Amino acid sequence: MDVYWIVRGGRDPLAYLRRHPARFSMLHLKDSSGPPKHDMVDVGAGTIDFAALLALDARLQSSVKHVFVEHDRPADPLGFARRSFDHLARLDY
Repeated sequence: MDVYWIVRGGRDPLAYLRRHPARFSMLHLKDSSGPPKHDMVDVGAGTIDFAALLALDARLQSSVKHVFVEHDRPADPLGFARRSFDHLARLDY
């Protein structure tokens, strides 16, 4: 599941994971600045609640095995990777 595109399409990734806990073996984590533009931003700098999503996956013991952190056009790719990693490492789920 590409979490950013679910959100950009007006849907809730938590609802998809609840409804289909065994369907998703991979999550693509991109963050959104929110409506109306939904610009891609560093993971943790936007509106998507990744802690809730990862906590739900853990509670459901679903089939997610791989998580990819992405941004289609980061201005500073290494900075993006560092900031996104730091955010995800601080999450408690």
